[in-house]
Amino acid sequence: YYDFWRQSDPHGNPNHDHFLASDMGFATFIEWAPIRNEFAEHYVSGLEPDDFTFVGLTERYDDDIQRLAVTLGWRAAPTVSRANITPTRSTIITDDLRSHIAQFHPVETAWYDHFSD
Repeated sequence: YYDFWRQSDPHGNPNHDHFLASDMGFATFIEWAPIRNEFAEHYVSGLEPDDFTFVGLTERYDDDIQRLAVTLGWRAAPTVSRANITPTRSTIITDDLRSHIAQFHPVETAWYDHFSD
């Protein structure tokens, strides 16, 4: 999310515009209130990982498309185009940053851990 926002042009989202104007670092972004609870409040509020039959992870995109095809009983996985790709990832996630993320994004971290096995 951080790298995507850094490389995206302003588009009227006040949080994104503020982020770009402030030249916010990654550690600060992790702690930033508008981002901190977004996943829990806007995407999975009231839901648990087991409420879903399928969840894919972007870093396993190709493999997860194959897994989705199996889950849905398709004979073959579709050919998919990749849109909205962040051209470069400049943020290296160290163990210390991973711990920092877990501290400020416990719901998101738990969901990620659940599906990354």
